Formats: sequence, structure tokens, C-alpha cells
Amino acid sequence: AELELLRSRDLRESLFNESTDALFLVDPQTLLTTDCNLPAVALFEAEDKSHLIGIEGHILQRYQFSPEELQEIVIDVNKYGFWSREVEYITLKGKHFWGNLAVKVIEIAGKSINLVRVTDISDRKRFETQILKTSQQLESTNHELESFCYSVSHDLRAPLRHINGFVNALRQQINQQNSIDDPKIIHYLEIIDQSSQKMGQLID
Repeated sequence: AELELLRSRDLRESLFNESTDALFLVDPQTLLTTDCNLPAVALFEAEDKSHLIGIEGHILQRYQFSPEELQEIVIDVNKYGFWSREVEYITLKGKHFWGNLAVKVIEIAGKSINLVRVTDISDRKRFETQILKTSQQLESTNHELESFCYSVSHDLRAPLRHINGFVNALRQQINQQNSIDDPKIIHYLEIIDQSSQKMGQLID
């Protein structure tokens, strides 16, 4: 029975330390860390476990939870059995990184304990920041293009109005005086008129 107990403990320890995420066991009453795995030691740049055990995990955050926020987390964990949020952390050596913090209640030897998982999401956050920056740059560029298009269209309308005005004036002169009976000239005026109308539509 003792051998089986040792095997079971070694298996749990192996699974605990082989996780790719930082894992902490936290006392649900005191909120103090009672144990952590090796990835947690590496992620938070600690020399060994002892630097992470016996502390409140949120002191590693860039912005620590207020007592009210901690109470809300405890209430949610007790109510739903799970809680999660994206948090910015500072390692013991002062390095900043973003992590996905998740808390889940588990049973160990008949006792409830909080399993806290921290997943490094710094690459994703950098990617999201870059996407946001690119989106803002595109939005700015679109505003500039809209302004440019408005300016160009405004500048093009003046000569277009002149063309339309003089075509109409010429047509009236021809109709009033019957001075030109060449159908080609009438046709040319119609082409100019139609083309200027099409250009107006393109500007619009």
C-alpha cells in the first residue's frame, strides 16, 4: 500500500511538473501558495520554489487586486468552481509579461484547494497590439484618403461645371441662330455633354 501511495504521489508530481503552464496550489482560506510546479519557477524567474511558496500570488501582478476584487474572486470560485482573467505580471527579476490567470477548485486527499494556472500569453498580446496598431494606421490612412478624395472631387467639379455650361451655351447659340447645320458639330457637342455627365457620376 505504501509503494502504491508513493507511485501515485510520483505520478501526480510528474504530471504537476510536466505541465506547460505555471501551476500553483493555493489555500482557499488564506490565499497563500502552498506549492508550485517547475514551469512556475521558470516563468516567474525564481531561484527555486521557496521564493513562490507562502506568498499571495497577486503580489506578482503589475496591478494587484484590491481586497474587494479578491473577495469577488473568492465568491465566483465558490459559486462556479472556476474563474479566469488576463493579467499583467512582473517576474522576480522585473520582467513584464501577460498571463491568462485561471483558478479552479480541486479535491486533494478530501480537502478543497485552489489550483491556479498561469499561461504565458505575451506573444498573443503583442500580436493583438500589433493588429490594433495596424488597424489604427489603416483607419488614419482611410481618413486621409477620404480627405484627399473630397479635395480632388471638389477641385474637379469647377472645370466640369464650366464644360457643361459652355456646351449648353453653344447648343443654345446654334439653335437660336441656325448658324451651323453640320450634324457632326451637334454630335460632338452631345459627346462632350455625355462625357461630362459621366465624369460627374464618377466623381460622385
